[in-house]
Amino acid sequence: MWIVIKFKKQDFQLLKSEFKKKLQNNFDYYLPKISYEKIVNNKIRYISKYITDDYLFANIKDISENDTLMKLRYFRGVKYILEHFKCSQIEIENFIKRCKSHEDENGNLKTSFFDNLDKQKIKFLNGPFVNQIMNIIVNKKKFIKTSFNNFNLTVKKKNNFFLTVS
Repeated sequence: MWIVIKFKKQDFQLLKSEFKKKLQNNFDYYLPKISYEKIVNNKIRYISKYITDDYLFANIKDISENDTLMKLRYFRGVKYILEHFKCSQIEIENFIKRCKSHEDENGNLKTSFFDNLDKQKIKFLNGPFVNQIMNIIVNKKKFIKTSFNNFNLTVKKKNNFFLTVS
């Protein structure tokens, strides 16, 4: 059964070791991430970032016991466990399957993961327009046409990451 855990970023390695020590082989976790280039001080840096920020999906095989769930709440590095995970199993599994279907050979999400845009605004995560919010004019398979203060821009989806915003 999948559960969603909010964890302390600085204690992530500690949390993984707690899982291994106390749950042995009864668990698996998933943390979707992206990797992109960012120019800092005229040098290219490769950045890896978790798209769920500080939320972790954990699949615990023997979660049916309340005792296991109570122990999980007090693992080092755990802030809290999201409630109502039992009724959200289908959505969690569908999200994880979608993420895994869009992963490359290194386990990073490809830009195709972000292709399903339902909203009208996007925020760039890399490139020269990092953290800029733009209106979507046209959304095609390989590119997006956006506008920002009477400035129209065509961006290829291949190497650019962005989030939809309201």
